[in-house]
Amino acid sequence: MADCLGRMAAGEAEAFEEIYRGTRGAVYGFALSLLKNAHDAEDVAQEVYLRLCADPKRYREEGKPMAYLLRLTRNLCYDRLRARQLRGTEPLLEQAAPWADPALSQEDRLVIRSCLEELREEEQRAVLLHVLGGFRFREIAAFEGEPLSTVLSRYHRAMKKLRKVLS
Repeated sequence: MADCLGRMAAGEAEAFEEIYRGTRGAVYGFALSLLKNAHDAEDVAQEVYLRLCADPKRYREEGKPMAYLLRLTRNLCYDRLRARQLRGTEPLLEQAAPWADPALSQEDRLVIRSCLEELREEEQRAVLLHVLGGFRFREIAAFEGEPLSTVLSRYHRAMKKLRKVLS
């Protein structure tokens, strides 16, 4: 993906398309895990790609390109959460991807939603990033700025809670 950013900085339009196709699920999933609102997550994901298009040279090749995109996503999410706090609105756990899938029955959607509501926010993020986003635990630890052992124990604790809720 680093080569795509370089090509994009050189003005190659197809490079952006490759970046977008390869990262849109992860960017959206990460934004959703932080914001708990599908509409806000979509807005943030769009903003990430708009900023990338506006200034593709901003990426420094010192780190991984995906980490750069997720850091940008995280920062935009935090900005949105701060704005919510100033307006006095709380994040909503509505219409989020795991239960908004039209292929699921209404009952399945309710079960998934109620199960995820049993988890603490950081547990939800760990599950959504790993299961929905497809990230490895090391990557999640880097995004969250926490030790790998913390992320692993959080994920396993969340899965244990989910098994208990479902049994």
